[in-house]
Amino acid sequence: MGTGEIHMALLCKVPMDIPWLVEEARKVDVRLYSLADFFDEQAPKAGLFMEFGAIETLDIDIALDRLGGILKKMG
Repeated sequence: MGTGEIHMALLCKVPMDIPWLVEEARKVDVRLYSLADFFDEQAPKAGLFMEFGAIETLDIDIALDRLGGILKKMG
């Protein structure tokens, strides 16, 4: 399968410790950023920006599984 660059914005419906989540994701090689970092002129929204970069299509599920594992640790 080919590679592509995929970005996804995820809005939080409940309060989350975004800095902790971003740090834990980096430990398992998943690129997450606080969505608040992308707001300049309006109030930031709580959420995440997920970057897959040049990733093999089959590896997307692996990255999402890793993220799911981190979210389970959050409770």
